[in-house]
Amino acid sequence: MEEVSAAKLKAEEITKQTGSVLEKERSMYSQQLESETKRLETMKQETLLFQEQKAKYEISSQIVTLAVQKVEEKIKSRLTPRLHDSVNNYNIVLLRNMA
Repeated sequence: MEEVSAAKLKAEEITKQTGSVLEKERSMYSQQLESETKRLETMKQETLLFQEQKAKYEISSQIVTLAVQKVEEKIKSRLTPRLHDSVNNYNIVLLRNMA
């Protein structure tokens, strides 16, 4: 009978230890999950910010390119041979004055 009692006590002790170990592991995995979730959320926000900045840069770049093209078109459409000669002569005078 003593052996049975000893075996029951040992089984109860093992059950308690197992429960304790399981609770510690559950707590540890819960903390790891929370930590990883926060890290992923931070990465998501950083990625969204980067994509937003990239989109703004691309749009700004396209706006500048279009503006330059429009200005070039206007200049070309208004630049007569006589005006072209005047601009060239003006620039030549400026360069001579700088020397």
